[in-house]
Amino acid sequence: MIGFNQINQRVYLTLLAAGTNARVIVERPNAPRPAMPYTGFRFSGGGREINDWDYLDIANDITEWFGFREITFTVFCYGDNAYDEANLLHSKLATPRVADILRSDYGISILQKTPVLDLTVLVDDAYEMRTGFEMILNISSNSSNTNEAVSPYFDTVEPIDWTNKP
Repeated sequence: MIGFNQINQRVYLTLLAAGTNARVIVERPNAPRPAMPYTGFRFSGGGREINDWDYLDIANDITEWFGFREITFTVFCYGDNAYDEANLLHSKLATPRVADILRSDYGISILQKTPVLDLTVLVDDAYEMRTGFEMILNISSNSSNTNEAVSPYFDTVEPIDWTNKP
């Protein structure tokens, strides 16, 4: 499985390339906020296992497992350009150049994006423009950690004579 830090780094680079905000952050509870406008993202949860399969490598006496996992990230845009930025990100995530940034090195792709939502809230005595959407990523689960030794391997089985007689 790809490490979580590598996934976060790929999402960061993709959002930075797709949008106009120069500040893109991984959101953390109670962390200081940068100056507006900025884009934030965070891991929202895991999802389904998609089409898993295994392969018996007889030469090396191991079984390898392959498959894909859904991982959801929520993207938030803050500031006066929040709605335009979110819509730009939403559109540009589908372009080949931006998709290649996400896909490079780890083969991550976007399965689905939810519509952009207006999340504007009252902060102190003024409204703060906020928008958000979710993107569901498809991530390969294969790595050197997804195999297991199967030794001793056998390739023949002797018949068993079953009987009910003593």
